[in-house]
Amino acid sequence: MSNGIAGNPIAKKDVPQTQGTKVVQAGTKQAWALAADAMLTKKNGMRHDLLGSAIGTKSDKLKVKDILSAGWNINNRSDLLKVLAQLEEHGQREEFLTIKSHIQALTMVQYRAELAELKLKDSKAAEQWKFVQEFRVPLEKKSLIAFDFVRVIHLARWGYLVGYLSEDEAWSHIFKSAKILQDTYSSWSAIGQNYIFGRRFWSGDVGLDGESVQIWQDLISDGTSPWNVNQWNLDLDH
Repeated sequence: MSNGIAGNPIAKKDVPQTQGTKVVQAGTKQAWALAADAMLTKKNGMRHDLLGSAIGTKSDKLKVKDILSAGWNINNRSDLLKVLAQLEEHGQREEFLTIKSHIQALTMVQYRAELAELKLKDSKAAEQWKFVQEFRVPLEKKSLIAFDFVRVIHLARWGYLVGYLSEDEAWSHIFKSAKILQDTYSSWSAIGQNYIFGRRFWSGDVGLDGESVQIWQDLISDGTSPWNVNQWNLDLDH
């Protein structure tokens, strides 16, 4: 994804860590906020109960730095802050709504003609158009909010792990995102469903992502999962 989004990164390469390796107890606001990231944490085989999602060994940090670099083009603090700003202010939800607004203004004949032309130029964009056309009504109010803010939480956790964010900075991004998610959705399951929708839109693959669906189902059915040990309606404001 592009990192060319306006931001105001602090000009220092990394920041000292403090208490982030302490286990976060279930039932707390911190645990709730980390549970919002359960889909990606489980997918990456990491820990739900640590701020950085891993102890922070040299191997852990090298692994995560490689993923951030290869998958996000994040190689330092400045890169991370730009990506976080892009997700928080725009993200895939904005792209979804932009396409939706355009499609809604078209007649079906116009839609089919433009889609056919788009297929010749950009097959991924064409698949995204088809996704929006199919799901623009059920996703009209919530767009792809969960997909964006789940990833904010995940990146903030990893940013802490590799030293690009301080503990306080990481929690600040995480709590703001968690509050948006709780205010927008009615359950953990709904967050997971929207994340799956968002991944389909982002990837340009309109087929179901079997791995993500299985992770979602496991988090719902496993009595020990973060979704089942953290009460959905926990007060995050106090």
